[in-house]
Amino acid sequence: MLWSASENIHMVIIATFSVAQTGIPIVSEMSLMPVTRHWLPVENAFDEQLVDRLVQQGRTFRKGLRYNLPAGITVANATLIDTDGDPCSLHIARGTEVEHEEQAPMTISLPSGHQQSWVWHTANEAMPPLPKKRLNVEAGRLRR
Repeated sequence: MLWSASENIHMVIIATFSVAQTGIPIVSEMSLMPVTRHWLPVENAFDEQLVDRLVQQGRTFRKGLRYNLPAGITVANATLIDTDGDPCSLHIARGTEVEHEEQAPMTISLPSGHQQSWVWHTANEAMPPLPKKRLNVEAGRLRR
């Protein structure tokens, strides 16, 4: 359904395989994975919008993936690593997640143990502005 919802979504086949004693590869499991036009994996149209905005703004981020996790577990959709201070986890809250927002979201563990959070409640708001990108001064130039 996501594939037909956007012309910018591609489908990639991912598989777990092994090589038999005869030397022939054997596929154990196979699945389709939706990816953006930049070949970054996404779960749904909201995730696609977020990833597209991050790429468009030239942000530095890590994409959260839900491999082998049930849908009920909250995972950061992405983590910005170009903000001032600690990285910032980006979460998309949909439907029942909005009702249970008091649950602490599961995020990438960081050495400092502190992390900022950004949440987009898709049920009742447009995507809020992303946290500001850290400004770097290199060789007398101001870079964003």
